[in-house]
Amino acid sequence: MGLFDRSNSNVAPAPLQPVHPPLGLFPQFTAQSEVTLKIKEKVLALGDTFYIQDAYTQGNILQCDGKIFSLRRRKAIKDMNGNLLFYLQNKILSFPQGFVGLAADESRLFEVKSQISFTGAKMNMHFINASTQQPVVLDLRGTFFERRAEIMMNGQVVGRVSRQFLNARQLLADNLTFYVTVAPGCDIALIVAFVLSLADREENNK
Repeated sequence: MGLFDRSNSNVAPAPLQPVHPPLGLFPQFTAQSEVTLKIKEKVLALGDTFYIQDAYTQGNILQCDGKIFSLRRRKAIKDMNGNLLFYLQNKILSFPQGFVGLAADESRLFEVKSQISFTGAKMNMHFINASTQQPVVLDLRGTFFERRAEIMMNGQVVGRVSRQFLNARQLLADNLTFYVTVAPGCDIALIVAFVLSLADREENNK
């Protein structure tokens, strides 16, 4: 059973509060206002390849290209000019399942750890915040009985993940489509990495 099997809630969530100082690794991708992204696996693509778009305008924000026949299921996340931001890959022999983000020189940028839970998804992301040079831990929590999860930093919600859009538009039959709303002041690329890790976990748990 996956995290996003069904939904019981039709209540619109409150707007996300701005984050200060800015949170993330890539200042050029800091959200200036609340933004909702659509992350959808490309149909018939080889490897784990995703569209990452603005959910309102359908404009492309980032590229995610999966590596064919990669044991670690490595994904390359790039800007729309094709410049590499980071690689996202599975940690081999990791239980529960874990992920790492690597720079072009293979240095580690962040790590995502899963926790064993019988009630829903629990994941943590660890990284050094670019604006403060201090370590940060983001927590993702969701339940099996609602098609949503929250990403939090020290109790503040900085991202919301859902399989519905604006609680009105139902998704079509694509199990690997996610919507994520990012708070102002947060790094869009880093939040996308967290959601891609969740998507990989969901796929493996089917």
